[in-house]
Amino acid sequence: MKKRVLSLCLTLAMVLAFLPSRAMAAGSTVELGDISISEGESYGFTVSPHELSFDTCFVGESPEPLYVTLTNTGDTSLDDFGGDGYLMPDNKSNPVRWKLVEGKLNSNGELDSGESLTYELTLNTSERYVGSGTVSYEGQFVLNSHAVTSITSGGFGVGKGGTFGSVPGVLTVDYEIKPLSEVKGGDIAWEINTESVDFGTHDDTEYVNAGRLIHWYPRETKTFSVTNKGKFPFLLEVTVSDDEATDKICAYSVFGTTFPKAYAKTIKPGQTETIEVNAGGTQIRPGIAGGEIKLTAYYEESKENNTLTATIPLTSKYLHLGGYYIQNLSDTTYGRVKDSDGVDRATNSGNSFAEVKEGDSFTFVMTPYDPKNYTVIDILVDGKSVGGANTYTFTNVQESHTFEAVFGPGTDIKAPGAAEPAAWAKETVEKGIELGIIPAELQSGYDQPITRRDFCVLADKLYTSNWGESWTGMSSPFTDIYDDAVTRMEYKGVINGVGNGLFAPNDPLTREQAATILARLAGVVESPLGDAEPTFDDNADVSGWARAAVGQMQASGIMGGTGNNQFSPQGTYTREQSMVTIMRLYDIATEKLGR
Repeated sequence: MKKRVLSLCLTLAMVLAFLPSRAMAAGSTVELGDISISEGESYGFTVSPHELSFDTCFVGESPEPLYVTLTNTGDTSLDDFGGDGYLMPDNKSNPVRWKLVEGKLNSNGELDSGESLTYELTLNTSERYVGSGTVSYEGQFVLNSHAVTSITSGGFGVGKGGTFGSVPGVLTVDYEIKPLSEVKGGDIAWEINTESVDFGTHDDTEYVNAGRLIHWYPRETKTFSVTNKGKFPFLLEVTVSDDEATDKICAYSVFGTTFPKAYAKTIKPGQTETIEVNAGGTQIRPGIAGGEIKLTAYYEESKENNTLTATIPLTSKYLHLGGYYIQNLSDTTYGRVKDSDGVDRATNSGNSFAEVKEGDSFTFVMTPYDPKNYTVIDILVDGKSVGGANTYTFTNVQESHTFEAVFGPGTDIKAPGAAEPAAWAKETVEKGIELGIIPAELQSGYDQPITRRDFCVLADKLYTSNWGESWTGMSSPFTDIYDDAVTRMEYKGVINGVGNGLFAPNDPLTREQAATILARLAGVVESPLGDAEPTFDDNADVSGWARAAVGQMQASGIMGGTGNNQFSPQGTYTREQSMVTIMRLYDIATEKLGR
């Protein structure tokens, strides 16, 4: 018995050895191969429509979907052959995506006779598919499907048999996707739900940190929104600036935003983006902070052709103990400044910042030390002249202010001499006034000799405008003047006295003194001048201590001669000459330092 079984097994093995690698052991299979659309329809495999096209669209756009229906019009069921559904894309990475949205197969995974399946086709408009083309789909079906067994080199298997058919190009879909750089103007649109952001009024909170009194305004956040009302996604940039607040009421930015600064954010059509903006911080001086938040929307690679911008004003009002500061900046060399209650408001008194409740009034009272010879020739409020007087009152205070009383000789606001600078000096003098280097007290008597003190004021204004702090309160090195400008210039080594602790502030300045001060000042403003010997015919008249400075002035072009190759070292120097040479040094220094 064992020998018979073994013999049968050997016989079967020999038969299998002569079979091809795949052979059907049961049932029958018909391979139709590739057939035409009309031939496919004759077998009951119909697709409608056969040709579809998406309209031309742009990157990021969402065109309307297309629909195609597969119907079994034959007498037998259609069986799925490979893949998810019946329409197989020739190129798996094509931009057209499809899914079944209506109809279903029977429990055997077949489409019964007379039944239909509807597919939805959508277009992926990402940048990787920019271009145009045609996507072709292949239909595959099996008629009269049945189970078959097969013998392969790997052993026995079970699969499906029947009549197999493939219909290439049963469906074609055209598309064109353009980059946003080709979008024409006028398509971009948005909606912003605010025109301004006001943070209201805030009083400060005080606390002491390491012995220092800190004024703290808790940061407050407000929001507004931007909605893309256009057809395409756009990039949104948000920047915040507060030039009206920085330096005016605070040394740093009062306003900020959480919107990313490093990149633009994509906003899709119909999408709303919430923008957060905040305000507050430490060491903010009382006043109204003004700023803005700038919005810019544009299509990628199309910023020049399609750009929307909007500016949203930002405001926030800050009080100190319910009010504001009024700071006294007056030079008290020739007189004192007090308030109406008799409190000394001098810059070195510790009370130069007056605290005034919002809506209240505050009065300054000015008294010259020598009323017979000096008076208040001008008053500057926030840097602007309001005329001379012995008192000045701020009424209904609604913001912080600066106050400066200018004491001068006589009772006339204008000094004697030319009321306007000469034509050759006018443009330069006006530039100096605009930059704050030429103070109001010197804006008259332009053709008159300048005093040692007044020239020192010009030198100090140049220094403090860009190179040093306008600190006050140091002890004067001289017994005949207490003046912050003179003190600073002596401390920086720009000026010297005349001996015996005197400065002689009202003496006329000589030309060689002016040259020496300007040469020293050049070093203080980080622009030292090169050594040079003067070549004037009256060099012998120049004092030894001034000779090098005169040479530097001549070589640099800051100072020239007085005609006939004369320098006239002991000659007087006028106000307008002083102003022009100070501004020439300013130009040299700012150009050298790139300011």
